[in-house]
Amino acid sequence: MTIRLVAPIALVDVLPALTSAFEAVHDGCVTTTFMLNPDIPGHILAGAGFDIAISNPDHLAVVLNAGLAEPSSHRPFLRSALVFAKLGPASGAPARTPDDIAACLLAAPTIAYTGTGTSGKMLHTLMARLGIAERVAERLLALEGGGPRRALLAGECAIAALPHSNAAAIPGAGVVAICPPSLGVHIDMSLVLHPDTDKAARAFAAFLLDPVRDQGLRAAGGIRFSFAEPSA
Repeated sequence: MTIRLVAPIALVDVLPALTSAFEAVHDGCVTTTFMLNPDIPGHILAGAGFDIAISNPDHLAVVLNAGLAEPSSHRPFLRSALVFAKLGPASGAPARTPDDIAACLLAAPTIAYTGTGTSGKMLHTLMARLGIAERVAERLLALEGGGPRRALLAGECAIAALPHSNAAAIPGAGVVAICPPSLGVHIDMSLVLHPDTDKAARAFAAFLLDPVRDQGLRAAGGIRFSFAEPSA
């Protein structure tokens, strides 16, 4: 039995281990299509088949409103902070206050980010809230999905703006700034099921949402959240 999962690139470093763990003890093979969060609604509305979809709650609302997902299945999955990473170990604790994060961005000669991704949108929101958008604009390097990681590893940027769930998996990279929830630039991801999803896919969704995974997800750069909390 094949379980079709559509998921964001923000989880490309998180989901493979989870799918392997599920497959080891359950019937069903999980095939995952990764793409940028903003591309997921159009992918599904264009007729792509899926059993489980994970994306930002506002993007999944489009799928739900189109009647292509089961309303009662919509659940929070993972929140990933917007972070800034550099190649090599970070010197000291990551910046976490608005002033320190602003100083970090102003000191970076180049900042790579995903131009059309949710993290890119959050970066622009962050710069506006910090009041540094005009001062930083010329340093920005807009790239396609996966581009900031590649640019960082190739030494083509000073720092990269990424979901923590991506930055945590980059070998040899250090996180120099972590945006706190109070700045409202975190990346929330939730989960829905197709109305015709079978028993195996429902078991996989339950596996992903099980609190027993919380500790591992935290180590991978994400935390659980509630729809009652401010979302991004």
